[in-house]
Amino acid sequence: MEKKIIEKLTDIYYYLQYGKLMPGFIHNVNGKITAVDSKLQITSMKTQMKIKKLKAKKDEMNPEVYESINAEYEDLLKTIDKLKQPMTELTGLIKTINEKVFNEGNAGIQMIDINGTIKSFDEFFKFYKRYKHDTEVIIDLEGNPFVKMEYRDIYLILYTIVKNAVDSTYSIEAETKQIRITTNNHSDHVDLTIFCNGNKITDENKLFNPLFTTKVDYSDIESNDEDPKGAGLDLYFLKMIMDKYDGYDYSLKNVEGGTEFRIKLLKK
Repeated sequence: MEKKIIEKLTDIYYYLQYGKLMPGFIHNVNGKITAVDSKLQITSMKTQMKIKKLKAKKDEMNPEVYESINAEYEDLLKTIDKLKQPMTELTGLIKTINEKVFNEGNAGIQMIDINGTIKSFDEFFKFYKRYKHDTEVIIDLEGNPFVKMEYRDIYLILYTIVKNAVDSTYSIEAETKQIRITTNNHSDHVDLTIFCNGNKITDENKLFNPLFTTKVDYSDIESNDEDPKGAGLDLYFLKMIMDKYDGYDYSLKNVEGGTEFRIKLLKK
């Protein structure tokens, strides 16, 4: 019974995170697509009208002049068609995230291109404007390894850790807010490391406990960085996710210059 309840809670967590991930992302994508598409449609309509007017005057014009102007208009229409390609790519990015992360038809443990997944996540995170405070993002990936995992698990791990890492840089005094994501490729496993130069962790031993949080409740004037208030579940559920995988060691700890999340991902 307890196992079933935990499984249901885990599913709820996935969809809560999905609620955070996708609506704002889709809103940003649709906003940009609509703006670009409107401008392209207006330009295309104006160009087509110019071509019609040009054809109406064809008999009155020098043939060479007519062909030259008509060719310019036709080239412009071709350029407009090419400019639609970025919108197709953005739509494809939404489809990829939906299919790989939250589509139940693709659920289950499989062999994942971990470096490719990190790159697509980084593109999503940049587009979603979740990097902030002029964050410097360093991606250093080794080899072309595949690891055994669920897509939605690795996406949610990346999302939760990177988002919290970005948030932790908010109040630091360093000129550069830095996030560094690296993979080290070994014969039987891959080490994924996420470093940030944000605030230090105050109690490493409690990080993965239920309802423990390092976030400050700024609505309470008595709250401070040394005495955070509120309730957090992200790391607790991440622990549940990572504990599904035998041999997948993980840690979140203070290191020189900041904090570091590390997880060992097995290749088979």
